[in-house]
Amino acid sequence: MNPSTPTLTQLIAAIATMLLATTTTLLGQQISRIAALFPAQFLSGERTGDKDIIAARFFTDGRLETPAATPASICGQSYKEFSPITLPDANGGCFLMYTVEHNASAHAGDRDILMRRLDREGNDLWGDSTNQITAIARSNFSEQNAQAVKLYDGSIMVLYEVHYSASSFGDVDIAAVKIGADGKPAWGSGSWIAKTKRRELLSGVVADSRGGVIAVYESAVITKDSVASSDLLAMRIDGYGKTGWGASANPVHVATSRHLERNAAVVSDGAGGAYVAYEIEYTAGERAGDVDILAQRISPDGSRRWMDEASLPLVSSDAKARETDPVVLAEPAGLAVAFKLQIGGQTFIGMQRLDMLGKPLWNEGKKAVLTGVQHGQVAHQQLLADGLGHFYLSMETTDTTTRDRDIYVQRIAADGTQAWGEGDYAVAAFNTPTPERDAALTVDALGQLIIVAIRDVPLEHPGEYSSQIVAQKFAVDGTSSWASLQPPLVLAGDGRLYGSMVLVRE
Repeated sequence: MNPSTPTLTQLIAAIATMLLATTTTLLGQQISRIAALFPAQFLSGERTGDKDIIAARFFTDGRLETPAATPASICGQSYKEFSPITLPDANGGCFLMYTVEHNASAHAGDRDILMRRLDREGNDLWGDSTNQITAIARSNFSEQNAQAVKLYDGSIMVLYEVHYSASSFGDVDIAAVKIGADGKPAWGSGSWIAKTKRRELLSGVVADSRGGVIAVYESAVITKDSVASSDLLAMRIDGYGKTGWGASANPVHVATSRHLERNAAVVSDGAGGAYVAYEIEYTAGERAGDVDILAQRISPDGSRRWMDEASLPLVSSDAKARETDPVVLAEPAGLAVAFKLQIGGQTFIGMQRLDMLGKPLWNEGKKAVLTGVQHGQVAHQQLLADGLGHFYLSMETTDTTTRDRDIYVQRIAADGTQAWGEGDYAVAAFNTPTPERDAALTVDALGQLIIVAIRDVPLEHPGEYSSQIVAQKFAVDGTSSWASLQPPLVLAGDGRLYGSMVLVRE
């Protein structure tokens, strides 16, 4: 035998080593890191009432990177920082936008919008040691409800509302700025998207196919502190800040009937246009006061694609039920919509899929798929694609007796079948005697659901709470993927009260 020829034992050992290395590499690729960013309010001390934005970082296999008692500080200046919004960059970091409220007496209550770029460790990448912050909106008025879209050249378009008074019936306009990849403003000044005597509220923004964005907003006429009429409009903003559709500078109609159209959810259709689902409240006729959910598709040129009067794009229309609060998810075959449905004193979450022509698919298009819990009311639903052709649905439930809040989840198959539990009711993600709220969802590389929520822990005085960030992970069959870790995992809990979070996944 040639001494240089490997023996069978050596070959087996080499193959085993190679397979082990390959398996280890694949497992390593499947494990990623997630950062939960959220505002934290001080409950005592000299900073009582102040809010900072902090982060809890963990891995999809359940390991924590930041200790629960000492989450990482992200924004900790002298004013209140809250409402974080993130867009991922290509290097594991993110672009972070947030709202600030000033405490100084000269500007008390004034709100501005700021932006930073952070690397994966939370370090600033813009500016210098004296200033790493880009001001998106900073005026004597109150700017809020920022929404942002990353464009093909790496720049970011940010739209936001300008509130001129504290009244919910006051005048509100919508403006936009464009920020370059270097953090510097790309335009000499901002651009007005909607500036009229009506109250305009921003519903959603999507990128178009030509370097601009499409903004959908609610335009309401206010009369004596009430909404006299409400329509949904859409405006295109190009990469230079010019508004309009072709030769017209006017917005296009998304929904402008004699009834009240409002509370729209917006998502890109993947072809340079937008899907929109919205509430319509009837103001006349035998169904006056009832609310249904409708949908529309806006093309890149601003036309409405779902206009067949013989087959209206109804998501859900039930004269005996009140349907509200749509959330949407685009998928290759069309649009998925979830909404709250109230029948008498009971509430459910309704779901429906529409194809690319606006035709409802589930239950032969005649009615929505319903889910809920056996006891209690449901609300604050969210939809997430699992990457395998199915959907995850989460909802916040309130026990009608104890007023405890919990988070429930369900996996919805492509045909509308409810895959977990008994098939009619959702299953508990967080179900303890302490209230859980404000869930955030993501999936890992295998399509498993990771759900993170806020748990409020009662303090000594009744009605007072501090918070924890808790997390749970479910395999696609509904079993716990972290069973050996005795979930839910506590990601953060430093004695402050937490607000709604965003997740940044590398």
